[in-house]
Amino acid sequence: MKTIRFYCDEGLIDPARRSDRCFRLFGPEVGADLTFIRTLRSLQISLLDVVKSLDSRRAVRRTLR
Repeated sequence: MKTIRFYCDEGLIDPARRSDRCFRLFGPEVGADLTFIRTLRSLQISLLDVVKSLDSRRAVRRTLR
């Protein structure tokens, strides 16, 4: 849970909205992003490079829509 909060605070993932009690609620694409982040971090990829990779991945997603 702290890791997800950290990634959110660092801007790697964004909550789709907040609940009435201010809990962060995420869309379905965040699960895939978290798996991608975890894979890159397990390979010792720096957080800066993870951000760049996520930006590229999201650009491709937007293009394919």
